[in-house]
Amino acid sequence: MSPDKLLDHHRAMLLDAVRTRAFQAAVDEVVRPGDTVLDLGAGTGVLAFFAVRAGARHVWAVDESEVLETAKTVAAANGCAGRITFIPSESFRVVLPERVDVVVSEMLGNLGIEESILDIFIDARTRFLKTGGVMIPQALDMMVAPFEAPGLHERFVSWARELYGVDFSPLRRFGANNVQRAKLGQESLLAAPACMGSIDLTRVTTPDFEATGTVTLSRGGTCHGLGVWFSSQLTAARVLTNGPPVETPHWNHGILPLDPPLSVARGDRLVIDLSEGGRGARWVWRARKEEAPEVLREHGTDVGSLADPETVSKAQPEHRPRLAERGEVVRYALELMDGERSVDAIADAISERYPSHFPVRWHLMDFVGRLSAKFAD
Repeated sequence: MSPDKLLDHHRAMLLDAVRTRAFQAAVDEVVRPGDTVLDLGAGTGVLAFFAVRAGARHVWAVDESEVLETAKTVAAANGCAGRITFIPSESFRVVLPERVDVVVSEMLGNLGIEESILDIFIDARTRFLKTGGVMIPQALDMMVAPFEAPGLHERFVSWARELYGVDFSPLRRFGANNVQRAKLGQESLLAAPACMGSIDLTRVTTPDFEATGTVTLSRGGTCHGLGVWFSSQLTAARVLTNGPPVETPHWNHGILPLDPPLSVARGDRLVIDLSEGGRGARWVWRARKEEAPEVLREHGTDVGSLADPETVSKAQPEHRPRLAERGEVVRYALELMDGERSVDAIADAISERYPSHFPVRWHLMDFVGRLSAKFAD
């Protein structure tokens, strides 16, 4: 993500008062003077600053994104840099000098369990949290409701038809088999939202999610998909949700299309299966009428993947990889980073050994520079 888009993304989160004030209240409720705090996915550092203001002795703010540099600047401007340690890393690589009293993270996606949040929380709870420590948030409810919204179906799925004399219908499966994002109004819901499952973040041991639920339709119409959102127990006394009719500027709702759309009547019972087994990125959803199980819609992000099957196969556990030329170039570049050669000199050496690999000089310099920034001292 480019720096301007990265900052735009975090500015939107920061200025979402519903989101930010809810976490502020949770931090104020939980953090006590003298506590140690771990802020995961710290971003611009707002939760770390809240923790310091609540009396935390020290805060570790972890984020692998470059936006963490902005948090350092804000900390210095607010006189609290000495009480916050900023760690530019993914949390799985972090080692802390002590366990903490509080782990806090606002890495809730539109559907709740995105951005590998379950893996992150399980690891943080296991390695960083003191016995008797507190996590924010503490639990997540996965909420689902069928909806009628022909405009959204057109936007995400049925646009893929003949256009300008070209048949784009083969692209329909990509829209129908990926998690889309949009805001749903209450008027579009065909049934009251159902809780598909509750995840206790203080106890969960697996990052996989699987649940089945049944909803009774309160009106008839055409079901274009399933809306998904979360209700999160930040603390025992505070709940945050992005579900309708709550207006949160940053969050949308997860849209799981059904294609073709399903004709339904008032009183129909819709059985919904929902699972996620890819660290927030591999979803499967099914919807069927209880009284007519043969009327089934089944979708999954594997079907909608844009990835080349050969590339995907190389990541499978049974694959036996052999280093390709690009890998040899990476290895050679890293071997040349001996503290004596400059980035420019390393680029010269790569160009000499692999003359056809980087025909454009700036591309080679960018390649070496990125490796240096990531792996070198």
